[in-house]
Amino acid sequence: MKNLRRGRAVGILFPALRQCVDVVCHFNHYMLVTKTAKVRHKLLKILAEKDRGTSPGDLIAGSIHLNQICELLPMYDRSFLLDNLDFLQHDKFIHCSMKFDDSTFHILSKGNHAFNEKTFLRDGMKDQMNYLYDIVKNISVIVLLIIGIWSFVTNITQTRKNSNRIDKQEQRIRALEDSLVNVEKK
Repeated sequence: MKNLRRGRAVGILFPALRQCVDVVCHFNHYMLVTKTAKVRHKLLKILAEKDRGTSPGDLIAGSIHLNQICELLPMYDRSFLLDNLDFLQHDKFIHCSMKFDDSTFHILSKGNHAFNEKTFLRDGMKDQMNYLYDIVKNISVIVLLIIGIWSFVTNITQTRKNSNRIDKQEQRIRALEDSLVNVEKK
């Protein structure tokens, strides 16, 4: 057990806990993915599921019509789906029959690999994390600038107060010296 990493030990000792942690982590990571990356992954998923069980060279059997895709993804606008299908087709992830409104789509090998490796989800999460990093970085710069200005102003006012106290102390010392000199003369 000494050689096991903590995550594996938790998974072995408490399988239900490990499963819950995995679900929460997957859910949180999926929420951080950009909308475009999610839809591209979902499109590849639909096309990959349609392609399963068909012979590799049969483009017609493994193809799906645009209307069917829109029915399977009603939460997305048709034009948004078309834009993303165009992107996938342009980058050779999918094949399009190019029949305008009667177009059908079929996943290619590159698209299958991208779906299996969750390429778009990873890239989308990376983009989102970079965006959040930039926001945090800018906020921290602003906060540090405010702290710096506040510190500078506080130091200036404290220095003025200290200078005034020193001046008053010097005046008191002179007054005491004058009074000592007057006492000695008498």
